[in-house]
Amino acid sequence: MKINVLFFGNLAELAQKTEIEIEGIVSTTELLAYIEFHYPRLMNSKFAIAVNKKISGQEVEFHDGDVVAFIPPFSGG
Repeated sequence: MKINVLFFGNLAELAQKTEIEIEGIVSTTELLAYIEFHYPRLMNSKFAIAVNKKISGQEVEFHDGDVVAFIPPFSGG
């Protein structure tokens, strides 16, 4: 199973990538552990996680082909 992970704004700068493809990650908990290991600088930042364009505040089980986005805080005006 593969998922695509997108990084936006300053998170892309910290990761030095805008997109990665990961195989074998099945949940947000596993993904966060992966990110902490491979991109530890991201874990010091605030972000929201969106799965298939829906912001998620809880544990999500991934499916093959899901798109997971790490989104920095934003404000409107």
